[in-house]
Amino acid sequence: PSSSLLAGLPPDLPAFCREAYLRAYRRESGSGRGGGGGGGGGGLVVYSCEDGSVRAVDPRTGGEAWVLRHEQRLGLLQSWVAGGGGAWLAAGSSTGHVALWDVRYSLRLSSWREPARGRILSMAYASQPAAPAGSAAAGGGGL
Repeated sequence: PSSSLLAGLPPDLPAFCREAYLRAYRRESGSGRGGGGGGGGGGLVVYSCEDGSVRAVDPRTGGEAWVLRHEQRLGLLQSWVAGGGGAWLAAGSSTGHVALWDVRYSLRLSSWREPARGRILSMAYASQPAAPAGSAAAGGGGL
């Protein structure tokens, strides 16, 4: 099953990215055999690599859906959250940086540093009842 999942990935993708993809796919699908990512709903499997990229692969086709490039000098990406129907993604790094992308255009919209400059270990999407758009929260060891 692993070789068929990897067949649609770019041939020059580093080995550690391939391994990260397989781990993410197995975690999201629950088994690593068949099914769609994101709990079987036909979603994308999103993972980050040591080279600073965030990648999404469609497990139904095995093809890469998009790649976002992060500047390695801003730290290793450790968490991410998506929202807006998959239109945006925010990622947090080991040095407290947060980057916000519009994934439809692979465009980084904004980036900032968490005030305490701590690692961003987790992120969550929070919808505000009075606002149609959502918010993303990022935190380090204090959350």
